[in-house]
Amino acid sequence: MPFSLRRVTARHGFAIALGLATLAGAATLRVWDPEPVVRSRLAAFDFYQRVWTRPARAAPVSVVDIDEASLSRIGQWPWPRRQIAALVDRLTEAGAAVVALDMILAEPDRSSPSLLRPILKAEGLIGTDASQAWPDYDAELAAAFRRGRVVASFGMHGIANDARPALKTGFAILGDDPSAGLSRYAGAVTSIPALEAAALGNGGISVVSATDQTIRRTPLLAALDGQVYPSLVLEALRVAQGRDSIAVKSSDGHGLSAVRVGRVEIPLERDGQMWLRYAETPPGRTLPAWSVLDQSAADLRARVGGRIVLVGFSAVGLSDLRATPLNPFEPGVNIHAEAISQIIAADWLGRPSWTVATELAAVIVMALAVILALAGFGARAGGLAAAVGIVAAAGGSAYAFQHAGLLLDPVFPAATLLAVYVVVAAAVTLRTEKERGQIRTALGQFLSPGLVAQIAENPEALALGGEARDMTFLFTDLEGFTAMTERLAPDALVRILNQYLDGLCAIVLDHGGAVDKIVGDAVHAMFNAPVAMADHPARAVRCALAMDAFAMAFQARLKQEGYKIGVTRIGVNTGTAIVGNFGGQRRFDYTAHGDAINTAARLEAANKHLGTRICVAKSTADRCPDIAFRPTGALMLRGKSEGVETLEPTRDGVFAASDLASHHAVHARLQNREDTAQAQADLARLAAEHPDDALLRFQAGHIASGAAGLRITVG
Repeated sequence: MPFSLRRVTARHGFAIALGLATLAGAATLRVWDPEPVVRSRLAAFDFYQRVWTRPARAAPVSVVDIDEASLSRIGQWPWPRRQIAALVDRLTEAGAAVVALDMILAEPDRSSPSLLRPILKAEGLIGTDASQAWPDYDAELAAAFRRGRVVASFGMHGIANDARPALKTGFAILGDDPSAGLSRYAGAVTSIPALEAAALGNGGISVVSATDQTIRRTPLLAALDGQVYPSLVLEALRVAQGRDSIAVKSSDGHGLSAVRVGRVEIPLERDGQMWLRYAETPPGRTLPAWSVLDQSAADLRARVGGRIVLVGFSAVGLSDLRATPLNPFEPGVNIHAEAISQIIAADWLGRPSWTVATELAAVIVMALAVILALAGFGARAGGLAAAVGIVAAAGGSAYAFQHAGLLLDPVFPAATLLAVYVVVAAAVTLRTEKERGQIRTALGQFLSPGLVAQIAENPEALALGGEARDMTFLFTDLEGFTAMTERLAPDALVRILNQYLDGLCAIVLDHGGAVDKIVGDAVHAMFNAPVAMADHPARAVRCALAMDAFAMAFQARLKQEGYKIGVTRIGVNTGTAIVGNFGGQRRFDYTAHGDAINTAARLEAANKHLGTRICVAKSTADRCPDIAFRPTGALMLRGKSEGVETLEPTRDGVFAASDLASHHAVHARLQNREDTAQAQADLARLAAEHPDDALLRFQAGHIASGAAGLRITVG
């Protein structure tokens, strides 16, 4: 049956409504985007990073690591600022393009002699001679900053204070005020003023982790009191290129879109953050801090010359280990190094503002397809649609990540399609089982078990709403039934009638027909409904022949038992009728209406006039090429302006082939008014040769009475 949206909606409206409600709930959940939804999406992105980790990037970036070995060799942290100054000077002398310190030197060095002198003097441990200058380690580190190209660090937090980082760069703002969409902070922790003043750059090292504390993005810009500040990553890139300013681009009403530092333009999320696409750590990128002080100048130049050098910690006790999609304990300095390497390689990963709308639109289209497939074609088709949608979402997301650097959520579409499938499939299954129960109950006594099972599996074949269909109808009548009811005792009547009707109904079911009604002794049967069958005319005629054989045998058996019943007359006609469920909600009556049914009833009654037991309309006989018929005439039925050509099916061995051919020839000549005298003589001869043939006897008498042909008026 072709797909019809109106039919599917009428039958499975409740299931479709549940599916749409599930889809609407999922869409609302996605727009709300609660923590479980966010975490599932991020887990998928982390999985992609682990499965398709980028090979190591070749970038001019080095990391000087203050690791456990360096603390063991040089001493516990904090080191004297003179030690850090020596480290900075060694890197500067080795030709580092920039030295970026991933650490905040927020307080003066308490080990500095210049700070110890007043304390020692107060304790009387030293004299009052002020002629001798005591070293100031902070000043020595500031001098090392000035000798090199150094970027200092600051941090931001949510606790209000008066500290404000020194701003070392200018900003060229292209578009709206960029601070509106940035992460906003209330206070800051800065390096001491002398160090900030001596450094060429000053960058933030605060990171914004997800609720699971995993670093997937890094802020390149942040805002404090409406002022925009750069990150350590941006400042390292700026100072390395010798630039004085940073260009910030924002889209009207959509927040930040990009930031440009010298030759590098970096696409940003609207909140000023950049998605990190982690790669394998290149060999030789990291060198321990102790080795910077110990190895030769030539060896150090080979490792850091012309490179951006980040100085940070991996020692466990210094609390700068962060979780990433690849490593639960990644030193923060390595994350900064990854960001710089990614920027230099222009290896972007992003989730543009249009992705949410695209994901919602895609999942709505796929979910609607699942709903319609389930409601229109069943669980298998719906399951296939859901599977295709889930595979498309997962495959498209994976492809976008690998080849376009796009982060498209595969979890939300897959979960939504699965939820829609489960809800709609459950509703469709409940509706289908209910229909099957109704069908089995309503049709179990009128259709064969196999046909009932077939309809139960495909309830739409029943066309409960009604439809015009080409059908064949069969009507029976038992001669003398009224007199028999008056003559027989009630128990005998019920027994005989039940045996008779059971036999006829079984024959109908055996031939694929449906018992429409039983009225007294009469059986009304129909073919080609509720299940379509191309050969319904032939099935009906064979059914009529089988009924006739059963009725004659039943009559003979009852005669031996001392009961007398009449012959069974049968009418068969093919035509268009309206078939469906009639009677309203309180009474299920699957039946047919139309002139074709009335004609079949008239043909059954015409047998009494013709002397036949089976009368078949030519509309039926013409579609039964394997069954032999003989003509009975054109019946003029009340209410019809034209005659209905009728025939009688022949029984094997009852009528010789030569006589059948002669009968057809006589009928054709009478119908065409050709050599009617000879046709009358031939018909009389056939009747004389078959004195027990009531039809021939009737036809011969009809012609002998002066009729021009076999045109017979039936009341």
